[in-house]
Amino acid sequence: MSSLFALQRLVSLKTLFDLADHLERVSRGEAFNVAMANRLAATISEVRLPRANLSPMESNAFARGSWVERHIQQQRLLNLRRVGDKAQGNPQKLSEVRGELAPILRDTLVGLNYVYYSPPGAQLIRANPLFVRSHDFIGLKINHAWRPAKLLGAGWPNSAGGRLVGSLVELPYALAEAEQNFLIPSERQALIWQDLAPQILLGATVPRWWGVTASEQHFVALHLRIGEELVALTVFNEEIRAAVFGALRKRVEPARLWRVSDHLARGEMKEGAAELTAAELFHLSKQMLGRHRETLRKWSGPMVEEIEQLEAAAPERLSEERISSLYGVPHPKLAGSYRTEFLSLPLFPTLMGYSSRVLAESWESTNLYWAALADELHLPPAQLNLLVPEWTQKTLERIFATHLDDWPALWRSMRLVADKYRAQYRLRTEQMARASIE
Repeated sequence: MSSLFALQRLVSLKTLFDLADHLERVSRGEAFNVAMANRLAATISEVRLPRANLSPMESNAFARGSWVERHIQQQRLLNLRRVGDKAQGNPQKLSEVRGELAPILRDTLVGLNYVYYSPPGAQLIRANPLFVRSHDFIGLKINHAWRPAKLLGAGWPNSAGGRLVGSLVELPYALAEAEQNFLIPSERQALIWQDLAPQILLGATVPRWWGVTASEQHFVALHLRIGEELVALTVFNEEIRAAVFGALRKRVEPARLWRVSDHLARGEMKEGAAELTAAELFHLSKQMLGRHRETLRKWSGPMVEEIEQLEAAAPERLSEERISSLYGVPHPKLAGSYRTEFLSLPLFPTLMGYSSRVLAESWESTNLYWAALADELHLPPAQLNLLVPEWTQKTLERIFATHLDDWPALWRSMRLVADKYRAQYRLRTEQMARASIE
């Protein structure tokens, strides 16, 4: 985040407010601290914005509206050290100098939002140092004022890849949508759905796991393991089979449920469980633990007991609402909110247009699956803030879908990425062990 902030050549809030506060005190009669003002002003004056490829006249002829050009040009010409020297000894003029900081403050505040929600592998914010400063709240002919942010000018020579127009509403999705074209498919027949990809990226950037404990992560992983074990137990126990398939019928479409049953009938337990998503396994486990705990205790006693111990130690941290907020995904179209949560809906069909985005919003398996992987490899939850965006980007790039309805390609790609990381982790662990012995 710090590197992205520096690449956009933004000025820190501390520098801006220190200078503004000093000028305010000087306007009330305090002695003017020349050294401090010059030092802070020098920090701002070091921000050298690149020159525009087109002159203001050429830009106006190329596209209507020159608000962004004027905003950037004023910062190019601003020299706070010179302005401060001229206003020295005049409290009124020193107070007016604070107004010169407003455009810079605007860019810093907008830039903090850009940096926070930039998707994994973001390229526009790295390649175009004017990306944040070019954010246009008004838009051409005021058509985009206060509307959700959208990318404008993609491919224009003078826009360095485009700029965002509109308000900061839906900024995370707009950034992900602008960056999805930089994803590089690693498969020949990769099919990256236009609306699904940015929504999946959104689920990897909006949630944060700084305050998540290892017990909360382990709690999720235990439920996924119990879900997989329940699917395997349907081969041996008729009571469990009836309860499991009764629960799955509410979330899984008949064709896929038949494939699960067919795999299990042939003794292919691993393949049968692979037909189900992580969210379906998690909710299956939750439902079975709520209704058939004593029956499940006979078959998965150690894991059930471990879940009960975790719940007894911190019931408020393992509540359904908290786990949903930690590992859920945003549903801006379905729920009208960027709050992370589980809606527990069946998967939506994949059609044209925005339906692929709705499919992505019903796809609540990514963070659950990554949390289980991190627990398996004994990774701290906070590390998910770095790993989940990276894993998600690789998942989208490895999708091998041959047609529009082949949504299980996303699930297969996640497993491939996880298997590759497991192999790398084990190899690294073995090398460290050998090095310690030597």
